[in-house]
Amino acid sequence: MPLTRTQISWRDPVTAFAPLKDELFALLLHGPGSRWSYICAHPAETLLYDEITAGDWADRLRQTEQRCGFGRPDDAPPFCGGWAGLLAYEFGRALLPHLGNLPPRAGWPDIALGFYDEFIVFDHDRRTAEHWDWTGDRSDSLAKKLGALPPERVSQSHSQAPPVPRLSAVQFEERIAKAVAYVRAGDCFQVNLSQRFDFDLANGVHPFDLFLKLTSASAAPYSAYFRLPRLALVSNSPEQFLEVRPGSKGGFKATTRPIKGTRPRGRTLQEDRQLAEDLVSSEKDRAENLMIVDLMRNDLSRVSRPGSVKAPGLFAIESFANVHHLVSTVVSELQGEHGALSLVEAAFPGGSVTGAPKIRSMQIISELEDEARGAYCGSLVWMTPDGWMDSSILIRTAALEEAEDGHWTGHFRAGGGIVADSVPALERQETLDKASAMIRALTETSTGPVEDILYVGHQRSSGMSVSVRDRSFLLGDGCFETLRSCDGMIEGIPEHLSLLRQSADVLGIDGFPGDLELHGALNELSQACAGTAAVRVTLSRGAGGRGANASAAPAVLVLSINALGESRPYPPLRVITSSIRRNETSPLSRVKSTSYGDNLAARRAATQAGADEALMLNLAGRPACLAMGNIFLRTASGDWVTPPADEGVREGYMRGQVLARLAAEGCAVHIRPVIAAELLETGASLFGVNSLWGMRPVQSLDGHMLKVISSVL
Repeated sequence: MPLTRTQISWRDPVTAFAPLKDELFALLLHGPGSRWSYICAHPAETLLYDEITAGDWADRLRQTEQRCGFGRPDDAPPFCGGWAGLLAYEFGRALLPHLGNLPPRAGWPDIALGFYDEFIVFDHDRRTAEHWDWTGDRSDSLAKKLGALPPERVSQSHSQAPPVPRLSAVQFEERIAKAVAYVRAGDCFQVNLSQRFDFDLANGVHPFDLFLKLTSASAAPYSAYFRLPRLALVSNSPEQFLEVRPGSKGGFKATTRPIKGTRPRGRTLQEDRQLAEDLVSSEKDRAENLMIVDLMRNDLSRVSRPGSVKAPGLFAIESFANVHHLVSTVVSELQGEHGALSLVEAAFPGGSVTGAPKIRSMQIISELEDEARGAYCGSLVWMTPDGWMDSSILIRTAALEEAEDGHWTGHFRAGGGIVADSVPALERQETLDKASAMIRALTETSTGPVEDILYVGHQRSSGMSVSVRDRSFLLGDGCFETLRSCDGMIEGIPEHLSLLRQSADVLGIDGFPGDLELHGALNELSQACAGTAAVRVTLSRGAGGRGANASAAPAVLVLSINALGESRPYPPLRVITSSIRRNETSPLSRVKSTSYGDNLAARRAATQAGADEALMLNLAGRPACLAMGNIFLRTASGDWVTPPADEGVREGYMRGQVLARLAAEGCAVHIRPVIAAELLETGASLFGVNSLWGMRPVQSLDGHMLKVISSVL
């Protein structure tokens, strides 16, 4: 195949995809927090089966792959052309023929795949985008159809009314109780039971608007949008199903990462940590997780080399905007004659969304849910002709259908694993926790910019203007704090307000509201902005100007909030060293002063040079901080180091959180000066730290690649 590859200007993948939202078989695979995203469209071939009854689908896939003459370039991304699309939950009926009488299908095909020989790949680490075309240079290139400007957001509620459960609370709890009875009778060890929520999109609202809302508020690693005839799939799934990559011994390595175990996020940082600790120490959740691990080990063993199936990671906590999950990892080496398709046939549908044993659990699901699941708990998958594959479990997913008049209706499901000691009321609540992000995305309105809150002295002002002679504006005579809000919860309010008062003491500013008043105002502000947002508290000495009596006017304090287009985890940073130095001898280096033009200039120069951030040295030539955050170094020997305050460091909120977490985990931490050469030592890792990023890895410094490791947060 005559491959052509063309670099195109970087843009957000969601922005780029927007004009394609109604092209049939247009597919966006969006990976926030990971390296790659893909836009696929104009498939050379499609495979659409409303009902699968035989195995000819696999033969069709293999025949197309053999005809294409594919050859993977050495620098290719994981997906570089091939089959991609939907395997619905009912696809499993063709693979597991002993399920018995099952509910009729309801509008969604068993298989909807496209063979994509043209696509766009986005490398989030390098901030590059590239158009791939395996047919040569097309006149009607996909690259010409991409969006350049962010799509306009819908301000109204996305649904006409809040999503409605198909079953009442009593009805669903009765079905949970029946599932518990089956488990206690020995029919199965665990069954994954779900409930359905129905909704109508409001007039003028498109399924892609829902995707925009979900990904801006709480993007998940396997976010996706897929357009089919009269159908649209909106997924915000956090769960990987099956992955296939080349193994170390010439064959292929399979990986699956089932999720089983959930807790909601806390309203405070302390509550949030406690909920995560409760989850990881819960015997019930660990037992449920282990049941699914054993099931997936069994599924993988059917196509894997004997003795190669292992579970290298059990009971890891993965945290998202709305929930904490308990995740385990199972790996194996595939037998020589088996590849990605054989693995799908052996393991579909995923054990985390059926239960164990699989066939009996699926029979109970069919009885108690009493309808086909469709896309829910199926998989979005891609497979390259040379055997690579990745796929998701379609949870946190809305399935939408278009009426003849263009109006969209939809539904989604949320479920959980039922075991012998399950309490129906608690299990139902878990489904509501899991459904919360989708419900908010459908019902919350966006009313545009949220009004700032202004205090003059101790009094809240009804006006919204600050004097043009304000000393912070004219002279930088003020200080500020930046806080992170996520779905109405602000992290670390007490700590941030304490830091604000420390800065105010250094500058000699007083006469502003107390912590109780500000705490309430901050919570009020955060409730007005859905998703992830930056909250800023700005304190000024007040009006006056140069030469005026600095104490003649009351202090001015402004609270403001702005929605963020990205959320944690942020991609690794490319950093260059700035020529602008931090003056460690100045008391202003230890506070967040509104006179921080040096930091802004350093970062602006870095971005103009093609980097993301600037490393600022102090007058002694030692690393002090990034332009927008503190730094943490993990040395090649495994010790953690961060510079002290007298190196020109402002000890921010997140710096304190990282120090506390490292201490809690028993890590060796040193607060001492850092030598620039230490940052470039082989095996060293560097992080930028601030309230919005959390702990963000640095992938390169002045063009030198650094070792990227996981955050401790």
